[in-house]
Amino acid sequence: MNASEPEAPLEAEEPIRPLRIVNVLIRGRWLIAGLTLAVAGATAGYVMTIPPEFTATAKFMPSQGKGAASRMGVIAGSSAQVADVVVENTAPEYYTELLTSRAFLQALLKTQFDVPTLGTKVAFIDTMEIEADSESERQERAIEALRKIAKVNSVKIKSLTAPPILTLTMTAGDATLAADSANALVNELIRFTKDTRSSKAAENRAFIERQLADAKLMLERAEKTLADFNRVNRKIATPDLRAEQERLARAVNVQAEVFITLTKQLEIARIQEQEDQVSIEVIEPAVAPLQRSAPRRTQTVLIAAFVALMGSCGLVLLIHRFRSGNQMDPDVEDLKSNLRSVLRELTFGLLGREAKQPVHEQPTR
Repeated sequence: MNASEPEAPLEAEEPIRPLRIVNVLIRGRWLIAGLTLAVAGATAGYVMTIPPEFTATAKFMPSQGKGAASRMGVIAGSSAQVADVVVENTAPEYYTELLTSRAFLQALLKTQFDVPTLGTKVAFIDTMEIEADSESERQERAIEALRKIAKVNSVKIKSLTAPPILTLTMTAGDATLAADSANALVNELIRFTKDTRSSKAAENRAFIERQLADAKLMLERAEKTLADFNRVNRKIATPDLRAEQERLARAVNVQAEVFITLTKQLEIARIQEQEDQVSIEVIEPAVAPLQRSAPRRTQTVLIAAFVALMGSCGLVLLIHRFRSGNQMDPDVEDLKSNLRSVLRELTFGLLGREAKQPVHEQPTR
């Protein structure tokens, strides 16, 4: 190009005209409507094949009430006070790990439930569509599936002293089964905590009984030693004998205090062992939900239809842009040229492959 020749002015980009876009979309309305309806119909048909799921929720909290044994310890005095046998862990993580533990989930899998949709009473594991080569593998897969549908959450409370309110949600293919399984897990938690408290109470009572027996023997020995000393030394005239008598008397008093304290604690431990105190308070048991939690068919179809609508509009605009391209639009012309080149290569490639095939000559007779 000669330096003296003026450069060609750059073509200004065509401004976007909204009315033109609207006209293009109106002309392609049948394509847009057809694609949108087709996608919406296919999505509706697919979600109808998905089995429904129902979610039930149970609410509970750790019990903060003191039993008769604790109240009796306070009335008896500081020397007879005993701490609760089980120190309750109110952290939500504690109950999450406990309710999703292997022992709890295996007990739930073996529990029989009335399933209205099946019309019979079956074990929970039989309501789950789990296939495996062996029963042990089936159990493991069922436990892993349960850990995904059994969830424990806590409700935040501003008070620092109030115990947390915990929620247990269970999901199943039947509304009644979802509620019954959630309540069964909560009942298993109550049974476990009661058995743990009873076991700890029995161990505590047995320990105090052993300590009391030892304290009784030591008290009897101290009393016998003091009695023998007083019998031998009826007339205490020296300071050394008086000091020894006081020492022996103090030993008797100490052993007597230990014996009295252990006796009070033993009575409290026996009451605590017999006391039927629930450490979990159920605030709201799970009830069968009226509506399914999944799949959300209407929402899914509307989302699919909206996406199809946007996509079909973009496709109509792209087709219009491709058809209305001219020499002033190098991108469209370049795309057309590339498509023609690819089509030409494919056509000649197929023709050349057929031409290169060998022709078998007929044998001469």
